[in-house]
Amino acid sequence: MRVWLIKIAEPMPFKREQLGRTGSLAEYLSKNGHEVIWWKSTYSHGDKKLYYNKHTQKKINSHEVVIFLHSSIIYKKNVSFQRILFYKKLTCEFKKYAEKKMKPVPPCAPTAGPLWRRPCMKKPQRKHRILRGIT
Repeated sequence: MRVWLIKIAEPMPFKREQLGRTGSLAEYLSKNGHEVIWWKSTYSHGDKKLYYNKHTQKKINSHEVVIFLHSSIIYKKNVSFQRILFYKKLTCEFKKYAEKKMKPVPPCAPTAGPLWRRPCMKKPQRKHRILRGIT
């Protein structure tokens, strides 16, 4: 089964010794033969460091791919207006990239919240299961 994992503020996937909940779920699913596409930011929330200057796609193993979405806006403080702008920009980038590059949409997409309630997103027209609150 193809699964999208959508979680931004999580340790970088190439730091396998520091995997968070989403990274651990991605690793488990890929080891069990599922095709995993993990949507993540080029900016690391924990390090406050920009790892890539553009959208980047990295293959972790034969079943796991991480798509790093780039935002020109970064933040230094966890509670700030810049962080709100950062998430708004990433949401718009996700919408553009997902609609053009990643078809078909998977039947299951675990996420930390309902994407269609964020700016630039509309409620899905097709019947997709979106699992909330598991990461």
